[in-house]
Amino acid sequence: MSHAVGVAEVNNVEIRSGPCGVRAVYPLTSLLSHSCVPNARSIVGATFAGVIASVDVAQNQELSITYVPLHICSLLRRPQLKDNWYFDCRCRRCVDPTELGTFLDAIRCRKCPSGHLLPRELTWVCDRCPSTRSKESVQQLIGSLLDEKDSLDRSDLAAYLSFSNKAGRHLHQNHYILNACRRWILPLYCRVPANSEITNDMLKRKIDMSERYLYVLDRVEAGLTKNRGKCYAILASL
Repeated sequence: MSHAVGVAEVNNVEIRSGPCGVRAVYPLTSLLSHSCVPNARSIVGATFAGVIASVDVAQNQELSITYVPLHICSLLRRPQLKDNWYFDCRCRRCVDPTELGTFLDAIRCRKCPSGHLLPRELTWVCDRCPSTRSKESVQQLIGSLLDEKDSLDRSDLAAYLSFSNKAGRHLHQNHYILNACRRWILPLYCRVPANSEITNDMLKRKIDMSERYLYVLDRVEAGLTKNRGKCYAILASL
């Protein structure tokens, strides 16, 4: 019995239906392995489950999906995989401190103006100077910023912009937290009252934010994904 419960717990998916959700195990989709740079994504409904390729897949190439949101950084993503699926991910993204050049985990160095600290096991090391910072210290910083971000009203554009400016003093411009803010800022930015005008500076800033967001998504969430589609829709509406 305990083995059966364990199998169901590790391989189930949540189905949102009605006032509450349920969990189900689909025999075929449960066989798919995880990757933090997957080539497919699962589609699950109340009565069906399927998989579609998100990028071109070569003949005999293994299909992979993600078990966790792809836009989150390794500091948060890898513990989720360990706690819920009981493995340490060693995919090409997870073993790269820069996360495929996105710097989703990177924080600003406090000793040099242009350096960023990147994870090296239990220590974070600057890419420009000998400065280091303990993993525990970084976790405290990120935890504090996440708590503040999560307390924001998602319809309060001014609050998100203010928080982004504050967090940007501590984080790389591509950091997961700043990208999470862009996800909510972009649909709201440039919405002005009927008697107001959208300035060229506002449009330029929105385009810059969109391109920065897409730069990361193109590397960690490539192909046919909802987040990329929504961002392109926002750009097309300008």
